[in-house]
Amino acid sequence: MANLIASVRQQLHPEFTINQELYEPLDIERISTDDWSVERFIIEKKLSTADAVQMIKETMQWRHYLRLTTLTEAHFPREFYLLGTAFSSGSFDREGNGLLFLRTKFHQKMEEMKYLGEQYTAFMVEQLDRSLGRNRGVTIVFDASNSGYANLDMESLGRLVQAISQYFPCGLKRLLVYEMLSIFSGLWSGIISHWLPAEFCSKVVFVNRKTIGSYISEEDLPFYMGGRCMVNPHAVPEGCTRSFAEWGGVSSPEVEGNKFSEKAIKKAFKMWKPMMEMAKREEKELFNAISSESGL
Repeated sequence: MANLIASVRQQLHPEFTINQELYEPLDIERISTDDWSVERFIIEKKLSTADAVQMIKETMQWRHYLRLTTLTEAHFPREFYLLGTAFSSGSFDREGNGLLFLRTKFHQKMEEMKYLGEQYTAFMVEQLDRSLGRNRGVTIVFDASNSGYANLDMESLGRLVQAISQYFPCGLKRLLVYEMLSIFSGLWSGIISHWLPAEFCSKVVFVNRKTIGSYISEEDLPFYMGGRCMVNPHAVPEGCTRSFAEWGGVSSPEVEGNKFSEKAIKKAFKMWKPMMEMAKREEKELFNAISSESGL
């Protein structure tokens, strides 16, 4: 494997020299110094260095497009966290893979927010993937419970599953689709077959409240899914104080290309209002359960 890694680096060196504006400096450094950052692509491409090189270039250009290496938790508006559309519980599935939950009931499509939303989900996957390293993978729980047609943004979903399969090789171990109504199952199957290679489709498993325990123990399953994990999916990380109105209204290099009009800001808050109310009720139920268990 060491020879293959060296070969890939040698093939990439001219590309990084000639077209360095297409790549993030930190990504170039990782490819140059971290063996796993290269090895995972070689494994994915069945030891073909040429294919691995092409996959690495495409992945790094996608990461540059999203400015993924520059993102932090504080980059995103606090409403994203309050909604809890995507969160990591810090728990693991029965095979030891890290868990990332995506919840459609707290999401609706808004064209003006497409790029920011793509950054957010990619950031969440990236953070979990890096925290696990090479010895553990990621299991994504796509929670479609209590969701209607307005919540199922098929375009964003398609981009997400494609990104996970293409840009995080050897990362995703399983995709659990939770409590999806049968009326939407056909749409989901269409997305899977259109966006993903056949070998990835085998990782997709449809589960419900009765069967999800086969993959995630009760202790690691979030409270709102009937488990005993008391992590708050609506918690706002420390330092994330800007609201979406403040985020969209500022003018600085940090938000270049992501400035929102007053009309867009009002549209977002109107869309979020009922979902925010659901999130507050869910958070209250969690806190009541924690108080009850501690005898308070």
